Amino acid sequence: MTHLPLFLGQGSAYIRFSGQPPMESKMPQDNSVTITIEEYLEYRSQYIGVCLGCGDTRESCEPDADNYPCESCGESKVQGPDNLLAMGLVE
Repeated sequence: MTHLPLFLGQGSAYIRFSGQPPMESKMPQDNSVTITIEEYLEYRSQYIGVCLGCGDTRESCEPDADNYPCESCGESKVQGPDNLLAMGLVE
């Protein structure tokens, strides 16, 4: 196991790297759901998330919502706009 330095503000810490493969990505397999930067800004201010399963929107979602249930398809695949940005799904 390797220890890598991680610098945080004025101090530093070390993280462990086990050499194991990374966890499975949360990136949708078909990459069919994307939003524009304008939609991102609107969704973030109005607490709207997007389902990666069906593409429908859901209200009452925190910007960092992760796998909230979708009111349309029932799948727990709703992501908040900040997660969509982190996943590279904002154009």
